Amino acid sequence: MQIKKQGHCAYQCEYHLILVTKYRRKIFNSGSFEYFREITRVIRESLPEIEFLTMNHDEDHLHFHLSIPPKMKVSDVV
Repeated sequence: MQIKKQGHCAYQCEYHLILVTKYRRKIFNSGSFEYFREITRVIRESLPEIEFLTMNHDEDHLHFHLSIPPKMKVSDVV
């Protein structure tokens, strides 16, 4: 368990985000997953507080295990 610190708090806020395709269509393959990895690199550069702990995919959904600081709203990150 890793506790992160900011100027006003210590936190461990981890979220499991699942993005599902409409009608659970099987459209994700390794090429589209690599595209999502590139997008997460851009997000990491622009928002260094957000940490992608793990990422995984299936043909009809994506899994993201994120660490988001309490000063940011989860809805804004998504």
